Amino acid sequence: WINRAGESGACAVWTFWYGYSSKIYDRKLMAEGAPTNYTERRNLWILNWVRKHYEPDANRWYCSGSSMGGCGTISFGLRHPELFAGLHAHVPIVSYTYSSPGKGSAWRFEPTCWTGPIPPELKDSDGVPFLDRMNGTKFVLETKADLPYVFLINGRKDNSIPWENNPPFYRALNDTRQGFAAYWDNGEHATCGKDAPEDVSAWYQRFRRFRLDESYPAFSNTSTNRNPGNGDPADGDIIGWMNRGMDWKDIEDTTNHYAITLLADYPGIEYPVKTDVTLRRVQKFKTKPGEKLSVRVGDAEPANVQAGADGRISVPNITIPSKDGVRIGIRRL
Repeated sequence: WINRAGESGACAVWTFWYGYSSKIYDRKLMAEGAPTNYTERRNLWILNWVRKHYEPDANRWYCSGSSMGGCGTISFGLRHPELFAGLHAHVPIVSYTYSSPGKGSAWRFEPTCWTGPIPPELKDSDGVPFLDRMNGTKFVLETKADLPYVFLINGRKDNSIPWENNPPFYRALNDTRQGFAAYWDNGEHATCGKDAPEDVSAWYQRFRRFRLDESYPAFSNTSTNRNPGNGDPADGDIIGWMNRGMDWKDIEDTTNHYAITLLADYPGIEYPVKTDVTLRRVQKFKTKPGEKLSVRVGDAEPANVQAGADGRISVPNITIPSKDGVRIGIRRL
């Protein structure tokens, strides 16, 4: 929040953990200003100050929040994979858009970044179209980074955080093989996740397991995933999830060998579970684009795969037969 009265007489207006117009000091001049990420800059300054003066374990920094805090977790935390190892976002806005004039979520920045509906051509202080900058789906589809593993919880009847942008965001994370898990219900802003299963509620602690100096598997196309629909709150599975219960243990990450045990478990899960796995934040088992590798899944005969154009390793169609999981080993040819 910033200490400037809005037109309605409110004593403060929000920044949504991004920032505000470079002309925020004078409402009459705001059309001449540029949306500027002052709040993000302040956050980065604080983090750097903490790093310098307290010397915390910089491999174990996390970002989480609910409502406006969840929004910042996506718009700020997700964009800083060099800082944050894991994220947890409860009822976040993932993309600031207009579904129709006056509707959607982009209006949130009208009091602070513009003088009314934000035009598509409005550029931020970096020269990027502001609505593109605040579009989480676009960011996920375009980034080349290993993003922080993110846990998401949203409600279909959330009038404060419109549901419409969540399914495209989930699918973008899945299609780009980033690490994530999502759960949704038919809740409103204040009730979303209230009756979530115990294993989903535990995500708030689980996101702290990640480290910047440890690899992790990103699951995609998991067979137990539910359908979030097309963005209409009535379309798709009303209560559902993606990558719920997906887990791992016993990572071996060496120069010539990588191994990991993949797990899948939650109450009522049906085996076998099939999934694709992409290795993220690999520390020692670095591979070149197109490099040929040998992969062994469980007791099956080794099969050959190739690293992708970005050098990352993806293994498709892995079967997890039971709660005990399956061991995967990867070697160079």
